[in-house]
Amino acid sequence: MDALARSIASRPLICELWSSLGTELERNIPADAVRAFKLTHTELQIRIAGIVRGFIPALTLPASRELVSLTVLLIAGLWPFANPSPAVAEAEPDAGAARRLS
Repeated sequence: MDALARSIASRPLICELWSSLGTELERNIPADAVRAFKLTHTELQIRIAGIVRGFIPALTLPASRELVSLTVLLIAGLWPFANPSPAVAEAEPDAGAARRLS
């Protein structure tokens, strides 16, 4: 899990994009574009699940897929709080304090 956390932390762009999916990126685009994205995203999550399973062989494939899906959801939900915008950081100096603790 430590390796997964380090890998994710080293890729802030993907964290930013995941956090923007539901609120910005998937709005006002054609259904075909959403469908293509979702299929590709699912395929990539399956590949990541296979990699995770290589490090944690006790996980079944469905369990590793669920772990990856939940990890994406957690990142999408928590990233904005751990990485506040400049305006939020100015208004709330302690915003993102959890990030500084790590």
